[in-house]
Amino acid sequence: MTSLISDETHLFNDNSINNDCKLSPENCDGSETLQANKNKGMSNTERLVRDESGTTFPNNPSSERCNEIKGDHDIPPHHMTSQINYSVTQVRIVLSLTAIFGNVVFATDSVIAQYLLDRWSDESGHNKSLNHSGPDKGLCDINESDPWVIHNDEIQARVSMATMYYSFAFIFPAFLSSLIYGALVDIIGRRPPFIATLVGYTSKVIVAMVIIRFDLDPNFFYLSYACDGIGGGLFVNLIASFSITADISEQKGTRILGIAFLTFITKVTNAGTDILIGMLIKHVGYVAASSAILAPVSISLIISIFFLPETLPVAKQKLSLKRLLDYTTRIVFLYSRVGDKRKRLCLFISLIIFFTSVVNTMNLGTNDTLYQKHEPFCWDSAQLAYYTAVGNLASVVAFVYLCMCRCITCVSEEVMSMIGMLFVAGSFTLEAFVNKSWQMFIVPILMIPGLNITPITRGVMSILAGPDKQGVMFSSIALIEIVCCLVSRVVYNKIYAVTVDFMPGFVYLVMAGVSLVTFLLYIPFFHFYDGPPRSYKILRETHDNEGKGTSINSSASTQEREVT
Repeated sequence: MTSLISDETHLFNDNSINNDCKLSPENCDGSETLQANKNKGMSNTERLVRDESGTTFPNNPSSERCNEIKGDHDIPPHHMTSQINYSVTQVRIVLSLTAIFGNVVFATDSVIAQYLLDRWSDESGHNKSLNHSGPDKGLCDINESDPWVIHNDEIQARVSMATMYYSFAFIFPAFLSSLIYGALVDIIGRRPPFIATLVGYTSKVIVAMVIIRFDLDPNFFYLSYACDGIGGGLFVNLIASFSITADISEQKGTRILGIAFLTFITKVTNAGTDILIGMLIKHVGYVAASSAILAPVSISLIISIFFLPETLPVAKQKLSLKRLLDYTTRIVFLYSRVGDKRKRLCLFISLIIFFTSVVNTMNLGTNDTLYQKHEPFCWDSAQLAYYTAVGNLASVVAFVYLCMCRCITCVSEEVMSMIGMLFVAGSFTLEAFVNKSWQMFIVPILMIPGLNITPITRGVMSILAGPDKQGVMFSSIALIEIVCCLVSRVVYNKIYAVTVDFMPGFVYLVMAGVSLVTFLLYIPFFHFYDGPPRSYKILRETHDNEGKGTSINSSASTQEREVT
C-alpha cells in the first residue's frame, strides 16, 4: 500500500464491516461488497490524497468540485445483490435500436385517421368534388357557407370523434397495465414488460392493416387500440426503458442524459416517419404504409427478444398475487413511503413540477393545428408540416444544448430546467399574440432551453427513489402522464372553444401561466433538495506492487471517485 494513503485511513476486513453494521445498520445493504468487486484491479495511479483537514479528494479537485455542484457522484447501489453479467454498451445499443424501430408504431394513428377520412368521403361521394372551390383558393378564402366546406367539416368532426373514442380503448387498459407491468418491472425484471409493449405494438399494426386491407367495419379499430393498451403502450415502454437506463447509469448526469437521449430519438423518429408514411399513402396506398410500419416494429420486437439482457439490479423474486398487490400498492402510495419527510417532500414537489410541465405539451399539437388553421394564419397541411419539422429540430437542439451544458458548465440540471421554464412561458406568450406566419416559427426556437425539463425531472425523481424502486417510480410517472393526457384534452380544448371568438390565442396565455407556476415550484424544491444521496459507504481497492488488494472504507461525503 502506498504511503499516499495516511495511517488514519480506515482499513478493514469482513469483521470491520460487521462492526460497522452493528453501529450503523443502514450501511448493511451489501453495497460495500458490490463496490469492492466493481473496483478490483485499480492501479496505483488511481490514488487518493488528503489535505490538511483530512478531507479526501481525487487527483483533480477542481473537476470534482464541479461534479459536486451538479450532484454527479456515484449513486448508491442499495440492495444490489445480483451480479452484473451484461454489457452496458450492448444495452444502450439495443435500447436505441428498439426506440428507433419501435416508435414507428405511432404513425399508425395518422394512417387510421387519414384512411377513415378518405373512406367516409368516398362513401358519401365527397371525394369526387374535392376541387369544388378551385385549386387557387386558400382556406381563408373559402366561404364558410360553401356546401363543400360544411360537408368537409362534418366528416372531419366524425373522424375526430371516432379517433377520440378509439383512444379511450387504449387509455383505460393502459392505465391498468401501467399498474401491473410497473410492479412486474421490479419483481421479475425489466425484459418481460418491455417485450410485452412491443408485442402490443405489433398486434396493433397487424389488426389495423387487416382492417384497411379488407375494408372491415371501422369499429374493429377498437380492437387494434385495445391490443396496444393491454401491452401497456408507450407508458409501459417508457417505464421499462427508463428503468433500464437507470440500471446502467450510476451518475445523475449520465442518467438524465440517457433519458433525454431516448426522448430525443423518439422525436426524431416520429418526424421522419410522418414524412415517409405521408409519401407512401399519397403514392402507394394505406396497405403499403401499414406494411412499412409493421416491418420496423417487428424488427424491434425481434431485437429485444434475442439481444436485450436483463438489467434488474436486485435478485428476481418469485411472482405471487400477494407480492404483485404489494408492489401495486407501492406505486399508489410511493410518495408517502419513500425515505424521510424531506425526501418525500422533494418527490411530491417534483411530481407537481412534472405534471404542470407535461400537461402543457400533451395536447399542444391539436391546439397548434386549430390555432394555425384559424385566421389570420389559415395554414395548409404543408405549412403545418414545416412547423412540426421546426419543432422536432428544436428538440434535437435542446438535447445538444443539455450535453454542452453538462460538459462546459457547472450548472446543475435542476437549475437549467428552472431557467428553461421562463423561456417556455415566454414562447407561449409570444404565440398568443403573433399575427404573422413567420413569427410563429420563432415560438419553438424560443422554447429550446425548456424542452429538457421532462427528462431532467424523470432523472431526479429516479435518483430520489433509489435503484430498487425504479419500476415503481416510473409507473407512478406513467399514471400521471395518463392523467395529464385526459386533463389536457378536456381543459385546453374547452378553453379554446370558449375563447376562439374573441381571442384564439388565449389558451396559450393559460399555458404560460402554468409554466410560471412550474418555475415558482422550484423554489420550495431547492429548499428541501440536498442533491443525490450522500450518506453511503464505498469500498475502494488499490493494489500495491505485489498485486495484493486492500479495501478502503470512506464516506461518500468525501467525494471519493475513480480516476480513469
